[in-house]
Amino acid sequence: MLHKAYLLTPVAVSLIAVICASLPWGAPASIALALPLIALGVIFFWGLRRPGQLPSPLVFLFGLLTDLASDGPLGFWALNFLIGYAVAVYGPVWNGGRRDGVAALLLFAATLLLVSVLSWVLSSLFFLKAMPLRPLMIGGVVAFGAYPVISYVLAPLERAVGYTLERTSNAQDDWL
Repeated sequence: MLHKAYLLTPVAVSLIAVICASLPWGAPASIALALPLIALGVIFFWGLRRPGQLPSPLVFLFGLLTDLASDGPLGFWALNFLIGYAVAVYGPVWNGGRRDGVAALLLFAATLLLVSVLSWVLSSLFFLKAMPLRPLMIGGVVAFGAYPVISYVLAPLERAVGYTLERTSNAQDDWL
């Protein structure tokens, strides 16, 4: 029974991160964009390590939840989350096939840059004026700094999920 719970871990952890990012923390506007970008870091982590366990339709729904909570244009964070997830799943693999460490951090930095530029362009088009870059830059720097912490905290869960998958795939009976 416990192995079934582990299989839902990436979805549950990502949902918790999205809900926490959507709460009204009273953060200043200059760092308000950091919270959804940190949630993107959690989604990126699971997409990088366990892509089959976090389906893209759920990533899209997590983005819509963030859009609804932030009173922003519908689909804004959904698109950003899907782009980050796609880079994590289909991005390049370094380190002899491993997708962690410095390589993952550099890939996340490139993802943040891509998402930030796209966010600035889309928000500027939506409001029909050039939006300030400072909140996006601060949010990106905060999310980049938070990613090693996210990886460190989630790595034991990811190892437990991986152990459960290996154990399940070696079992004689069907786990469903």
